[in-house]
Amino acid sequence: MHLRLIYRNFDKLSISPETYPKVKFTQDQGMVCNPTKTDFIVFGCPGPPCSMIVGDGYIRSKDNITVLGVTFEKSLRWSTHVSNVIKKANSTTYSLRMLNLILPRSLHRQVIHSHFLSHLTYASPVWAGCLKVAEIRRMNALVFKVLRQHCFDYTRNLSNRELCVKSNIRSFTSLRIINDTIMLHGLCRNPTNLDLTIRLIQQSFSLPRYPDKLYFFDASQKRIGRSSFVNRSKQISELIPFAWPDIDVNVFKARIKSTVPLYMP
Repeated sequence: MHLRLIYRNFDKLSISPETYPKVKFTQDQGMVCNPTKTDFIVFGCPGPPCSMIVGDGYIRSKDNITVLGVTFEKSLRWSTHVSNVIKKANSTTYSLRMLNLILPRSLHRQVIHSHFLSHLTYASPVWAGCLKVAEIRRMNALVFKVLRQHCFDYTRNLSNRELCVKSNIRSFTSLRIINDTIMLHGLCRNPTNLDLTIRLIQQSFSLPRYPDKLYFFDASQKRIGRSSFVNRSKQISELIPFAWPDIDVNVFKARIKSTVPLYMP
């Protein structure tokens, strides 16, 4: 169980289950909070670790926690998650190299998509838009390493762009943009009662001259964070050169894949 707490200007923090709403919620539902299986993290505060009383024991805050495969840091950076993803993807490169010697190109390409790129781009709309330039280069470099194996280019005769064209496999940046646009399309076409969807609706508008096109206000100066998905929605929507809100999701995926180039640095 992961508990999230935000605080400022406190050196220590001790909270009982009766006063902490999330722990109180578990008690109301007849659930027991196990201190040995419970973690919590404090975002936005560089101070020392704090403690929380849970039942007969207590737990200390962590510098990072993993939720559904995504590692969150208390500094709201993604260097730890990028390192974990690269380490996990690197473990498959040797297998891909061995399979490269026996599989046809089409089957080997499917293995790369299902067992390598799927790990690299998992939940990318959450974290990939907030990466540093050096982290993006690390992710792209790992993709190009696998593509060189796929194309048997061990002497590095092909450029990165030529590798993507020859293998018909996208770079990490290209995959990230496609995933971002697909997520934006899903949120706008099937709005749900979520804070993210509500924010997107509040900052979007349409023009009578172009009724089939959706526009977004520039929200980059808002306090929600310049790298957040809400603030990036205007930049993401500008990458779609066609009217998209009323298009079926399968048609949208096909059109956006044909629009976004295979290689993007």
